[in-house]
Amino acid sequence: MYHCKEAVFMRRVSISFLIAFILLFSFVSFAGDLPESLLNSPTAQVYIGELKKVYDDESVVFTQKVKIKGDFTKDKEIRYYKYVFDGGFEIGKSYLIGDDTAVSMGDAWILHISGEDLRTLEIGEDYDMAKRMQQYINDGSFEKSEEEPNNSEAVKVSETQTSETQTSETQISEAKAAQSGEEAGLGVEPKEENGQTEAGSNNVIIYAIIIGFVAAIGYAALRIRAKYKNRG
Repeated sequence: MYHCKEAVFMRRVSISFLIAFILLFSFVSFAGDLPESLLNSPTAQVYIGELKKVYDDESVVFTQKVKIKGDFTKDKEIRYYKYVFDGGFEIGKSYLIGDDTAVSMGDAWILHISGEDLRTLEIGEDYDMAKRMQQYINDGSFEKSEEEPNNSEAVKVSETQTSETQTSETQISEAKAAQSGEEAGLGVEPKEENGQTEAGSNNVIIYAIIIGFVAAIGYAALRIRAKYKNRG
């Protein structure tokens, strides 16, 4: 009887561990392929922008300066409410922005840079994703991805999604401008409605929850197994 109960319990623990590791692996895999997602998506927007303003709700406004890929209008102002950034904004400084709201990539990705020549541009962040992003920019991969679309259908989808996104953003912008007189003169195009702090915190919280869940299961398994053995 003891061995039967222990076998059932250990099977449940094994399944719980498996689910936890699948969740963790899926999250890491998604977060780790941002450069490739931006490179391969026909709706991605990547550009160098100058920081114009940081609001109290931590949303930020950038002016488009140098196109790398996707929708671009020189000196166009775009406001981001949700973004991933290591911190240290400076008004008037240029940053690299990658975004793909048309396919729900999530938060905009903002990176420190030095220089605006795409062949020599350097990204300040020192981790693997940032290094791959710099390589794709320096070797012209982003420009090539636009010059050689996979097929005409992908181009049609991109144009339709871009048009729908711009229409939606214009409506949101007009509504916000009407509600706030101090922001009406900016002509800013918002990208997301809900404010969010500088963002690596979300990733840390998810990691902590999953790791804590795995640790709790492991601890409970050891305690219960020891209890069964003592009874046996």
